Amino acid sequence: MPNTPAARTPEEVLDLLRARGALSAVHRHPPLHTVEDARRLRGDLEGAYVKNLFLRDRAGDLALLVCLSHRPIDLQALRHRLGYRRLSFAAPEALWEHLRVRPGSVSPLALIHAAPGALALYVDEGLRDHPLTNLHPLTNELTAQVRLEGWTALAREWGFEPCWVRFEESEGEGEG
Repeated sequence: MPNTPAARTPEEVLDLLRARGALSAVHRHPPLHTVEDARRLRGDLEGAYVKNLFLRDRAGDLALLVCLSHRPIDLQALRHRLGYRRLSFAAPEALWEHLRVRPGSVSPLALIHAAPGALALYVDEGLRDHPLTNLHPLTNELTAQVRLEGWTALAREWGFEPCWVRFEESEGEGEG
């Protein structure tokens, strides 16, 4: 069940970010479905590039992981680190039901649609080294450069306390 009576639009999310002084810039581009698409089509933008994984454990508990895009993610290792028995990608139907976005548009900004406590939010500790995070504002045809403290404050307001996850430095080098 969503927080709001109706789905929000990308423009409404961008207006909210602007009103809070959290939005640095917005870039329009062809739809980005994967990290590889993003590398090829987004151009060179300031800020951290992320991948967002909408996950489900064996018991049906949901989690959103926001991590630097260069991080290799091993779900087996991640489940141990986060304390889950088993982790897999949640079905697109669950993604739509809880965040009201389609695969390729997953973002912590979609938490605007989620019921508080409906899922856990895990955020890569490495993002603290980047003042800006590049996020999709509910559509994979836009990239918003958002201040880290801006989007994490909104997540808190929407009922999702970020749980910071430390990844080993050897887990990935490169863009960020």
